[in-house]
Amino acid sequence: MRRLLRFLCKRWKALQADSFETFMALICVLGAVPILLAPALAPNPVLALLPLVIIICWAVALLVGGLLDLVGLCTGNLYVRRAGLVLLSAAAFIMGMAAFAVVGLSKVVGVGMYFAFSWACGITYHRLGKELKESRARLQRIVDREE
Repeated sequence: MRRLLRFLCKRWKALQADSFETFMALICVLGAVPILLAPALAPNPVLALLPLVIIICWAVALLVGGLLDLVGLCTGNLYVRRAGLVLLSAAAFIMGMAAFAVVGLSKVVGVGMYFAFSWACGITYHRLGKELKESRARLQRIVDREE
């Protein structure tokens, strides 16, 4: 426990730098756990209309994607963050499509939130890709200067 606290304290600034992404990743992890423990008691009325297999797959994707994003944020590993974000984005998009198929336009706000979250994860994924590309270009320039 002490090691975990030390690790989190060292990484606190990294988590603060992207505080909204940290918050959303935590929400995904914390939201997935009760669904996995008792999938029949899914709190969302849209989830209650979907088959159990889809609910469990979605919860697993939220849990794994959220954990990958948090690990990437803590370690500063952009590749791990991007893996978590693409998993969260895909899970939200697929759930949005499934919810839309079940409820149609009658619950447009609820369904739209899935698509908005998917879009936000995709935008962040794209931004991190640009950062990786710029980092690689800077490293290449340093290597070229040394040669």
